[in-house]
Amino acid sequence: MQRVLVLGSGLIGHAVAADLSSEFDVHVADADMHTLEAVSASFSVTPVHADLSDAARLQHLAREADIVVNALPGHMGFSALTNVIESGTDVVDIAFSPEDPLMLHERAE
Repeated sequence: MQRVLVLGSGLIGHAVAADLSSEFDVHVADADMHTLEAVSASFSVTPVHADLSDAARLQHLAREADIVVNALPGHMGFSALTNVIESGTDVVDIAFSPEDPLMLHERAE
């Protein structure tokens, strides 16, 4: 079964994890224990308590996944996307950020 890492357990991350949990091994990472507990109590997912602004930690978590879904708030989205790309793991980015994600196109390829 493919392992999906969802970054963020807020409203969007919670919904993404819920949708994917019936077909994939879903791990949800966030620094907020309250929202992590809410999503893991509702669905069959593995909560991962982590500071996702820590580049090394995020890259390590991403390397353990088959695919990453970036559902972080905009102020963290671009940095997280950059770090996941650096990990070499495929990523679906649904985070909005003021930076242009196309700036990462060459690096991602």
